[in-house]
Amino acid sequence: MLLYASLVLVVGLWATLLSFSNRKVMEKLKKNVPLTEWPLVSIAIPARNEEHCIEACVSSLVGQSYENIEILILDDNSTDNTASEVHKLQERDPRVRVIRGKPLKQGWRGKLYAMQQLYEKSRGEYILFTDADTVHNPNSVEYGLGILINEKASMISGYPKQKGEHLWVQTLVSAMLFNTVLYVPLWLQQKVQLAPFSMAIGQYLLLKRKFLEDIDGFTSIPNVICDDVMLARACTRTGHTYVFADVKDALSCQMFSTFKGGFEGLERSITGAVTIKAYMVPLMLLVASVLLACAVAPLATVAMLIAYLIEPTLSELPFLLMGGGTLLLFGSWTVTGLYHGFPLKVATQGPIAFVFVVAMYLHGYYRKISGKGFMWKGRAIS
Repeated sequence: MLLYASLVLVVGLWATLLSFSNRKVMEKLKKNVPLTEWPLVSIAIPARNEEHCIEACVSSLVGQSYENIEILILDDNSTDNTASEVHKLQERDPRVRVIRGKPLKQGWRGKLYAMQQLYEKSRGEYILFTDADTVHNPNSVEYGLGILINEKASMISGYPKQKGEHLWVQTLVSAMLFNTVLYVPLWLQQKVQLAPFSMAIGQYLLLKRKFLEDIDGFTSIPNVICDDVMLARACTRTGHTYVFADVKDALSCQMFSTFKGGFEGLERSITGAVTIKAYMVPLMLLVASVLLACAVAPLATVAMLIAYLIEPTLSELPFLLMGGGTLLLFGSWTVTGLYHGFPLKVATQGPIAFVFVVAMYLHGYYRKISGKGFMWKGRAIS
């Protein structure tokens, strides 16, 4: 029991130090020098069956404070009314341009082929790839471009404000907090640009065109599952600078409307971002075990307290270590969740989020090795 309590304390201390350090880095990035140049920014939106949200997304982009933009929407062979919706938007603003997507090319994943076509049609010195289910604040482009230019970087991504109506769906989405609470030291990543620590989210990918030219667009990653993370890793591997920032004040997104959809979507992303070889399976199971052990730490703390009250002669040390570790770990999780824009009722669901992450990864790994694969927008992904 003492060993278990010590483990939780160590994880809690790490989470506290890392999350505090990462918030400090992200806050520093916000202190930008005002723009002195206004290059053309191409905003690229792959859209497949997005009739329910495309109008809100494009309308928010038309209203940007940064005016030197072009907005490209690729209708990726939609089977709903996406095409008619985007043509209406094109008629309202000359900066909006609709591209008819080509049939999916063999060897490519659907979204990546759409992004490649958008890249080829774009004219901007910078390209902002964003999803159709996002809504951008008026400063979205100017905010990201300011950080990119100030940091002399080639790519910026970050966590938008995640919206949703259902508690458990939002708790699933909050799994993204693992990166800034337990995994990536942003201060180190900014200095040494390590590929394994590169992370991104496809809802906001602002890229310097030169970077995409150097990697020949998306042809080097045509069929990867987690395109955003793999793009960030390609950025660091090719000598370009990558930045991860807080972008909740730039845009918002409702990723999923149902628990099933959220689970399937996130297990696909988690499995795609973490490459596991056969020899790494024991390590994967060890990490999963540690996460589950931390998930039940609040219950273990209560059980220890009850045991101590019943039998006062028991050592207090395991209870103190467990209680302190639990408070540090899930206190850090809650504070970080609030920082990234999650409501309090979601930010306090850390133990449940831990269980969800383990379940999504193990089930996703099973789907991958069994050959069942995944689905995205009606297309199979192996």
